[in-house]
Amino acid sequence: MNDNQLGVRISFGDLSLADANRSVVELRHMILELADEDVGASIAKDDADSQDAGSTLVLLFGSSAAIAIAQGIRAFLAKRPEQRHAFTIKTADGTEIVATGDAASKLDVPALVDALNRRRPKR
Repeated sequence: MNDNQLGVRISFGDLSLADANRSVVELRHMILELADEDVGASIAKDDADSQDAGSTLVLLFGSSAAIAIAQGIRAFLAKRPEQRHAFTIKTADGTEIVATGDAASKLDVPALVDALNRRRPKR
């Protein structure tokens, strides 16, 4: 990740590995439909020894793509209400955003964009 890119990890911790994989594949697709080519979206394994295809979505993006990503997340959670209890975003600065219940489908897009735009602290 270069200094002009931001990054987040999105996971579905309370779902089975198979359900989490299906969720990240669908969320990745929804975000990439809304975002331009300024977004890198890959699916990663939380456990390198597991047989699953991956259950965490890793996004690298420029600040201009944060709105599209936030809208994609909100659209996904509105479409998949049964998965609202298991959704976690970890930003580059270590902030965790846990969206649960009805609040997950009503995420405040400006606040989410602000969180997505946080950069990793300089060392």
